[in-house]
Amino acid sequence: MPEFEEIRRLAAHQHGLVSRAQTRQVGFGREALARKVRDGYLTWVTPRVLRIGGAATSPWQSAMAGVLDIGYGAVASHLTAAALWGVPHVPAEPVDVSVVRYVRRKQSPVRLHHLTVIPHDQVAMLHDVPVTAPPFTVLLIAGKFGARRAAQVFDHFLGSGDTTVTETSAVVESLAQHGRNGINIVRKLVRDRSDGRPPAESNNERRVEHLAKKAGVSTLRRQVDVGDPRWIGRVDFEDAELPFVVEVQSQRYHSSWANRRADAERIENLRAAGYTVVVVWDYEIWNEPDVVMDRIARGRAEAARRVGQVASPYKNVV
Repeated sequence: MPEFEEIRRLAAHQHGLVSRAQTRQVGFGREALARKVRDGYLTWVTPRVLRIGGAATSPWQSAMAGVLDIGYGAVASHLTAAALWGVPHVPAEPVDVSVVRYVRRKQSPVRLHHLTVIPHDQVAMLHDVPVTAPPFTVLLIAGKFGARRAAQVFDHFLGSGDTTVTETSAVVESLAQHGRNGINIVRKLVRDRSDGRPPAESNNERRVEHLAKKAGVSTLRRQVDVGDPRWIGRVDFEDAELPFVVEVQSQRYHSSWANRRADAERIENLRAAGYTVVVVWDYEIWNEPDVVMDRIARGRAEAARRVGQVASPYKNVV
């Protein structure tokens, strides 16, 4: 059946999916469609989207299904866009989809957002899925989910190089006239990150900075080489005023035997050089923030106490 071959060609570029509207456009009638569904060649994944039999499921397919379900002009946005851009610890589902025109959808699996404008230069194609660009994504998340989520996503984009402070600021100011939610939040995020320092290499680092400030510690510097004359290593955070170091470790990259041994050796060398060292884990900074804040505050207080007992508290600092 030539019409079904056309459906296959469409689905090949849409993660194995095709919309009901597209089947009608290629001349596939209701009865023919029902027959293909009954025979297992097609499966309904939403009330308006079908999957070709055998197509593998994935977050990309879920996002594409949401976009096809809404139809013309729809783009994956908000948290779904952030997840597709690779931001960790962000849920891709329920699928966030934005559109300018008004759409009424019953029984839709998507979280639908009606926007006043979606700038053309703020839409990108990722694996054939239309997705909001990083600067616009940050703004949308700020307006819908608040400063904490927006900061997490923004910091990832800065660290990955997907956007810059300048680019994000320009997009925000160009959209400010529309009175969009989140403008003031992103303006503050931009101001806080316009300090001339390199972007955080991970969301974890920004999160630790945030928790340290809440604990009353605002003197931490990111990614500092420590050790003179013998280099000890680059630490995640070193205090600008005290011999105090905070190391951020992840279960993914620091749980192996070899990594644990290397970490233990480096921490021993830091302590031998006069540093008070605090170690925090990634699961703690996201799930046990009070524990991390207390540990950092106590660690810095201990470093301050030791300063009065040693002749040179800043030894071995590069």
